[in-house]
Amino acid sequence: MNVVKGNGKVHHNSADDVSTPACNPWQGVSGFKGTDRPVDCKKCLLFLERAAEAAKAAESAIIVAEGDTNGEKDTMAETTTQEAPAEDVNGRIVEEVQAATERAASLVEAENLDALAELSGEVETMISKLPTRGKGPDGKSWTGVKKDLRTAFAAAAQAQEKPAPKAPAKKAAVAKKADAAPATPVVAFDDIEGVPALVAEGAAQAAEGVRLNLKTSSTAQEVAVTGLKIWLKIPNKDGNPDLMGDSDTAKKASTAMKNAIGKQIAEGDASLDAFDVEKAVKSMWRAVQNQRQDVRAMYLRALDLEDEQAEEQRALFAKILEGKPEEVPASKWVADHYGADLVGPTELARQRYHEKKELGKGEGGGDGEEVDEETKALEAAKTADEHLLALAAKLAKDVLAAKPEEVEKASEAAKDSVRDVLEEVAEALKKLRKAVL
Repeated sequence: MNVVKGNGKVHHNSADDVSTPACNPWQGVSGFKGTDRPVDCKKCLLFLERAAEAAKAAESAIIVAEGDTNGEKDTMAETTTQEAPAEDVNGRIVEEVQAATERAASLVEAENLDALAELSGEVETMISKLPTRGKGPDGKSWTGVKKDLRTAFAAAAQAQEKPAPKAPAKKAAVAKKADAAPATPVVAFDDIEGVPALVAEGAAQAAEGVRLNLKTSSTAQEVAVTGLKIWLKIPNKDGNPDLMGDSDTAKKASTAMKNAIGKQIAEGDASLDAFDVEKAVKSMWRAVQNQRQDVRAMYLRALDLEDEQAEEQRALFAKILEGKPEEVPASKWVADHYGADLVGPTELARQRYHEKKELGKGEGGGDGEEVDEETKALEAAKTADEHLLALAAKLAKDVLAAKPEEVEKASEAAKDSVRDVLEEVAEALKKLRKAVL
């Protein structure tokens, strides 16, 4: 089944029980619905293409016959091949994933996070090769089998909980009032349930995005989502989710993910030297940092939804939401508590861009603004040739007028707010250039 949000792009839904796009793992903010329209999301199409290739490879796997059991020489057995049943190939993959799951538990116990991150990427690659339709072992759907394998591996990759030290005396009253365990002291991120697995997941997402040359901003958004999931599992000094990632524990978890990204990129492409790897990691990590505010803003707005996932997320901030006036949205109350924004810089830049564009649609440019000759020629173009020539003239005037030396003087906040917009413009220019070559 495919899914869509409003009139946006149609995505592939890899799970039968969840209406979320395969290219966006953040279910809490999705709001997608099922549709019969064909998929037109480029990243989802890439996922489908890879799945089809894996299935085709499994179906065409062959084995060489070894001769009959009676000792008679079978000359045809030496030159003939027969197709290996897809069930055998898929069965071997399942066994390999199960073996890797057992190994993950050993790596957690040994606190070998680098090896765990690498193993996580290998397991996801193997699981992605399994079919998406039909019946698997014990008559269970392959969708269910893949879900069980991922769940089992994630559970094995989680660090075992350790007895927490006694809380400081000054926090004892708060803990008693909450009728819960003593306030959690500062702990290592790999001692928090679920965090090591998410660190490995984020590293695998980033490394795969680099390897497949996927759009950096899309991959960075996925990694930023995973990073936010990590922060939400880490308590800040007040015992609330570390939504801003300010704690030392959150920073160390992010650093571990960044280091794991570099290792996976290096191991995935032997042709890259240390300089290339470091450059790729820096580029990806900067993109992830740029996406964090947008992802956090989307997450906060989703707290106002009336569904089970939103209710579960609001429960994380139960202590903060105590005393919230009924008329105040949960998103605003939580955002104000942390000093966070409900609209990310990229979203804000897009809003301002479209507002400015709407103002310019009026007769004569709108609000008395004078329309330049290039714009007039573009609007007046009637043939494809006229349109192309007018477009090139306008682009040359607008783009060549930019002053990089002035841009460098802008604040980091301003640069962050336009970086994604400029990337979209650059992508559009690439397509235009390809069309005229």
